[in-house]
Amino acid sequence: MKLNLGAGDKYLEDFCNIDANPEVHPDLILKVPPLPFSDDSIDEIHASHFLEHVSELVELMDECFRVLKSGGIMSIVVPYGLTHLAYQDPYHVRFFVPESFWYFTERMAYLKYPIKARFEILVNEIYDKELLVTLRKP
Repeated sequence: MKLNLGAGDKYLEDFCNIDANPEVHPDLILKVPPLPFSDDSIDEIHASHFLEHVSELVELMDECFRVLKSGGIMSIVVPYGLTHLAYQDPYHVRFFVPESFWYFTERMAYLKYPIKARFEILVNEIYDKELLVTLRKP
């Protein structure tokens, strides 16, 4: 199974399109976190222009890590935090730079934050005004 979090009007075929807004006609109307799926049950998670709207980011990333199968991929697109795209939307609650996702890897485990997610970063690059990130669950 594949999840498209915060689907909005970006409906993806072969994905379970999830959104809290019933007006966009998602497959599943849901405010996340949590995710109502079993541990290690999801092959792929797509989150495009969604994470910047999430107040409970650590909880959501932990949930994504929990539900992904080993080897599962999470692809993320967010506005790059040093551009106007990040700041112009009054519904954005956070901003991202490439280092933002380090906290969800083993690299930052020494900080002893209560983060359970320990992804591997496969892609972490700025493209135009967006940050493109691909994470894998080991």
